[in-house]
Amino acid sequence: MVVIVQFNPELAKSTPNDVLPKRSSVRPLTGRSASISSRRSVVALSQNLTDADFEAEEDDEEVKVGHNFTYIPPNPKKYYKRLLELCLEGDLAAMHDPNVNDDDQVSLGILSAPHIELINECALRWRISQPYRAACFLDLIKQLYERNEVPLDCVPEALGGIAKVMNEISYDKWPTNDVRASLDPRPSDDSDPAQAEYLINVYGGLVSAFLASVYHAMDALPDLKKDDVLPYIDVLAQVKETGLLERFDVDIIARVQDVKERVRMLSAHWYQLRTQELQATPGVNRALPLLLMTDDLEKYPKALDKRFPEPILEHVPSGGGEPVGVDLVSLYVEATVPLFLNDLETSRKKLFEGSMNGPTPDVPIQDIFSLYRRTKTMLGMFEAFCPE
Repeated sequence: MVVIVQFNPELAKSTPNDVLPKRSSVRPLTGRSASISSRRSVVALSQNLTDADFEAEEDDEEVKVGHNFTYIPPNPKKYYKRLLELCLEGDLAAMHDPNVNDDDQVSLGILSAPHIELINECALRWRISQPYRAACFLDLIKQLYERNEVPLDCVPEALGGIAKVMNEISYDKWPTNDVRASLDPRPSDDSDPAQAEYLINVYGGLVSAFLASVYHAMDALPDLKKDDVLPYIDVLAQVKETGLLERFDVDIIARVQDVKERVRMLSAHWYQLRTQELQATPGVNRALPLLLMTDDLEKYPKALDKRFPEPILEHVPSGGGEPVGVDLVSLYVEATVPLFLNDLETSRKKLFEGSMNGPTPDVPIQDIFSLYRRTKTMLGMFEAFCPE
């Protein structure tokens, strides 16, 4: 201590009171207790009150001071999604009310103005970000569409909300927790493959649902109309434009291949049914059913080519390479023309015999030449549409 004072003589001039708070700035606990006790004693004597009455009065004061507060649930995102779901269900139920006029305009967003205000207020106070709100709304609309509770037009409306947020906030800057598929409040393990990103899961579900719709729309072949598949293709195009499917390697090539195989199968099935129909009332002219079949084989590819001049569902593989799509015309020709050629080969002997039996043959020679020309046309179509 002596050495320290020698190096710094100023220390010897200070006192302990200089480094402690001044008494005047600290209120002793004993004085406060005494003041409260004395106040209670005076009031109690004058009004016959007990200590319990004083404690109740103090509790009331504490409630009044803190009565303005915001309730934040333990898992805000989960609660927000449930709130949004309940609002959608309530507004859908109101729309189906028999007292609602059919001429009333209904928003594709479904939600009513009071519910939008409520949801916005909760999102603000619960700190729910715009990316999560947009992804959550799209997820719920997708589920409602899959249950046939909302029309198809509601899905592009929800996709528009995603596009708007992506224009304002780059996807790279979206909070990771806002796009996680799991709503579990426990921390997520980024290394867990099951923890796929929320928005990608929603988009993947949309792709599956609408590809399935296109898949089943092929049942109308070869009379398939553009309006039968265009709404689904437009939604798939909106999803594709975001670039998220390629970015996160959502494989749709296999699903496109399924649609292609479906087209081949249905085209072959149509050919078999049409052949049975043409041969249901056989005549002596064995060339006639084949000639009528060539009419259909030439007519339907022309109609499909006019309605679908380009392949549908065209997609470029993530690893590069040639685009993969569904070319309805080439698939139809690929499945039906070989079947026709096989039937022609099978009937060759009978056609020859029918054209040679007497002065008035069962198969007129003109039909044989017509069948020859039609067959050459079929081969030309096959080479044009199926070069491989």
